[in-house]
Amino acid sequence: MKGVIFLFVLFLFTSTAMAASPITITGIIDGDTVRARMADGRQIKIRLYGIDAPERRQAYGQRATKELKSIISGKPIEMVMMDIDHYGRPVARLMADGQDVGGAMVAAGYAWVYTRYCQLWLVCAGYKSNENSARADRLGLWQDQNPIPPWQWRRFDKEEK
Repeated sequence: MKGVIFLFVLFLFTSTAMAASPITITGIIDGDTVRARMADGRQIKIRLYGIDAPERRQAYGQRATKELKSIISGKPIEMVMMDIDHYGRPVARLMADGQDVGGAMVAAGYAWVYTRYCQLWLVCAGYKSNENSARADRLGLWQDQNPIPPWQWRRFDKEEK
């Protein structure tokens, strides 16, 4: 019974206790970052929580950007703030007409679960399940035999410069 109560409290924390704010997407930077206008008019960049999509110059980077655009285009968007990254950007879950955008990117095969930063168990477990399904179905970047995760690609890219 204690386990059920714990899961219920955890569910409340991950859904209703974290207030969602309506935002307007004003641009797509890449497969895991957007520009948005807050309800008060402020313009911000938002990094999607718990995922890492290919960089724009990386294989599948342009396709990931297009996929993100297709997921959010024309839909009401709500932001659930999760953290601030080391660049000072908000890290948030975005909900497009009720659909978790990060989970949709992973399910489509255009992002990895960023396990280093994905810490909210209920959310990240769902993302990981989506990733496993996308891999098994060879969707998106999983069509490649050995896709390079963005965190490794960024390291190689820095070394070449």
